[in-house]
Amino acid sequence: MNHICAVCRQPQSARRHLTYVYTACGLANAILNNVEVRTCGCGDAVVIPDVDGLHQAIAAALLMTAGPLNPAEIAYLRKFVDGLVAGDVDITPPIQLRCDAGRWHTVD
Repeated sequence: MNHICAVCRQPQSARRHLTYVYTACGLANAILNNVEVRTCGCGDAVVIPDVDGLHQAIAAALLMTAGPLNPAEIAYLRKFVDGLVAGDVDITPPIQLRCDAGRWHTVD
């Protein structure tokens, strides 16, 4: 199937990548397998057909993680899991606020 770029309106070629680091979610360690990448004159675009489903899957994986979550993971969960509070991830409210604001290196 031929695809047209939404930005430059030129044809795109498609190929598969075995792995892709999905940093758009705010996490440095979200790795997607076998993703489609479309290329045209203005660059590459990764095709993610169900972004909401992907974000739910990432949240579910984080919630099943054994061991402590890092601050970026806590902030991610707070953003994508409705009603999640500090006690749900075993942190104090002040630390929760720092994670949400991206200031987790602050010391009292």
